[in-house]
Formats: sequence, structure tokens, C-alpha cells
Amino acid sequence: MPVITLTTDLGLRDYSVASIKAKILSQWNEAVVVDISHEVAPYNSLEAAWHLRHAMLDFPPGTVHIIGVNPTATASMPHLVVKMAGQYFIGADNGIFSLISDAPPESITEIAMLLESDVQTFVIRDVFVKAACYLAKGGTPEVIGKRASTIIKLKDFSPMVRDKEIMGDVICLDRFNNAHTNISEVLFKSVGQGRAFEMVLPTAKYKLNRVHRSYSAVEPGQAVAIFSQIGMLELAINLGAPGNPGGAGQLLGLRQGSKIKIEFNG
Repeated sequence: MPVITLTTDLGLRDYSVASIKAKILSQWNEAVVVDISHEVAPYNSLEAAWHLRHAMLDFPPGTVHIIGVNPTATASMPHLVVKMAGQYFIGADNGIFSLISDAPPESITEIAMLLESDVQTFVIRDVFVKAACYLAKGGTPEVIGKRASTIIKLKDFSPMVRDKEIMGDVICLDRFNNAHTNISEVLFKSVGQGRAFEMVLPTAKYKLNRVHRSYSAVEPGQAVAIFSQIGMLELAINLGAPGNPGGAGQLLGLRQGSKIKIEFNG
């Protein structure tokens, strides 16, 4: 049975997420609803895209993803259904679709459904849910909208590259304060060509000149660089977390937006 996922910045403090789920179940009581995250930093489309880039790999074809971060539409940024990797993504065309996958969309549809009310202060519930339930039941995007040809493209996942240097960014910090970057293993190997390297971090306490296969490749409390399941560079502290004894964000001086420079020798 197709799944509907939720990625929002709403948190779990108030009724909002429960209201969205209730709306889904009222329209389709057999729906399988999966929470990807509701703790995305407010309005942070880049972080939302990072969650979706990772999570989408584990969902089957036909899954419908509701993106509830920066969901407001404008004349130049309409609500879209974008099909990628056999899955549907519903959100506002503010650039986030281009950050979720590097592959071109299979189809793009501008949502144009009749709504129950002219008031659109909660578009995740009132617009996205209606579209998601229709698609999850096996409907086709063309019935709920009109074909579009392009999406807004952003380059936030693209680091700067020179002959002997990669300059990337920390996209987000996870619950364990591990720092996730926009530097891919493919790019690292292409630029590095097997050369020795050093990662330049905000604090000089740790020097990283090797990428390991797991956190446990170093002693507890030590810094480690690995590539994630989707091949993106991650900086971590083995068995570290805020206060125990501190995560990469704290001990390596990293935060969202921090620059990570990799300098290659030779």
C-alpha cells in the first residue's frame, strides 16, 4: 500500500501535526502515514531537503512525500507535484525540489484543485493532504493540475572546487551533533585523485586527514570523518553527543552554514 510521508518544521508542541494526520485519515482511513521529521529548523528548506534525500532511498515507488517547510505559494512559486525516482513530492516551488535529487524530474504538475475554502493559512492540511491522498490511492497528477516544464533550481548542495581544494558547507547538525556536509564521495575522489589531504576546521584541536568507514574506527570521544549512506561527507565524534562528551558541532566548532575546506597535497 502506498505511503504518505510528512516533513515539516511544525514541531510536536501543538496540534498542527495531529491535524494534518487527522485530515489524511478522514480522506483515506487506510493511509499509512510516516513521519520523516517535524523538527526541521523553521523555514529551512535546505535541511528539509537533506532529510528527504536520505529517507527517500528507503521508500517504495508510489510513495507520496508532503513537504511542509516554506509551503506558501506565490505567482512565481506555485504548488507542485514533482515525480522523482518513482515517488511523488508535494510542496511549493521555492527551489527545494532541485535539492532533493540530482536526477531530473520524471514529471512536474502545478496543483489546481478546487478547495473547500478560500482561506489558505494551513496549506499543508488543506492543499497538500488532498493532493497526497488522491495520488496515494493511485490517481494521476494530470487530473489535479496542469503540466509544468521546469522547477526552480538552487545550487546549495554544490561545493566550490579548485585544483587542490574543495570548499563545502555544513548543511545541518543531527541529534548527536554530527555535522552533515554537501561534499560527496564522488567529488572527493575526483578532485583528490588519491592524494593526501587535510580538512581545515574552525578549531585547530582536531586535524582530520583520513576518511573512515564507521564511527567506531576511532576511539570514543575522537573526531571521525565518514561518508553517509548516500555518499555525503559527515564529521562526527565517536559516541559523542551534546554534553557526552560533546558532538562534532561543539568540539569541532561547527554549526549550520560552517565552511569545510579540504586541501589536497601535491
